[in-house]
Amino acid sequence: MVPKEAINRNGERYGSLTVIKAVGGGRSLFKCDCGNEKVISTSAVVLGRTHSCSCKQYKDRGTHKRYHHKHYSRWIYWRKDGLLCSEWQEDIEVFIKWMDDNEPDTWHRTERIDKEKPYGPDNLLFRAKKVDVEKEKLKEAKVGIVLISDSEHLSFESMVEAARFLGISKQRVEQLTKKTAQRSGGYYVRRASEA
Repeated sequence: MVPKEAINRNGERYGSLTVIKAVGGGRSLFKCDCGNEKVISTSAVVLGRTHSCSCKQYKDRGTHKRYHHKHYSRWIYWRKDGLLCSEWQEDIEVFIKWMDDNEPDTWHRTERIDKEKPYGPDNLLFRAKKVDVEKEKLKEAKVGIVLISDSEHLSFESMVEAARFLGISKQRVEQLTKKTAQRSGGYYVRRASEA
């Protein structure tokens, strides 16, 4: 069997990549159609698992330089499904600016005013998400939290009060009630029923 390094693939083309030279260890230096040169696993390219230097991957999402923006996935989803007006379809920056300027600070969902038309500045409605008041009251119910340190026991009526005292989130207090060996601010956190 011929070792991978012994096969001369110089000049061969795979997808957007052209082999410049083998560099050893089963890797080769490739030149991409975008002009970038990159060392990549030769077998990944030859077997078709890698098609470019990653530029195509970033062309679809990264050239907008907005991949990590909170509205990016919504733009991609609506654009893919043809649900955006032409102004927003063509320019993510226009879409993001409008959303940032008009989106409410509260939890919401988006709706089209006219379901026959695409999302656009004149056809987008922000609706507050319905909150189940009873569920919220149950979440805030008095569960009784006890903080235990070497020198004192402190009792709180709810996780929220204990969280405020410790300077952590209510979710973190809840996590700590399930872990016996972890402390927060020098206190073990227990439910009153378990203390």
